[in-house]
Amino acid sequence: MLNISTELDRRSHKPLYIQLCEIIIDYANEHHLENGDTLPSENELIARFNVSRHTIRLAADRLVQLGAAKKIRGQGTFFIKKKK
Repeated sequence: MLNISTELDRRSHKPLYIQLCEIIIDYANEHHLENGDTLPSENELIARFNVSRHTIRLAADRLVQLGAAKKIRGQGTFFIKKKK
């Protein structure tokens, strides 16, 4: 099982996909992911957070918009470390 201790706050006004995006960025920083490292799969995130595939995909799309990830169809979503 995915080792992320943070929970989604389902009572928050912040959308679940935004919360999930923040959790994934924290996960990447805590695990010192490097450019090209694979982020957790959709199925892992669905099982861990009990959310829909749509929510996971919205979060992944948001990560791509933020420049924190890239998606490759059939391969997964990969972390992009921001240059300092």
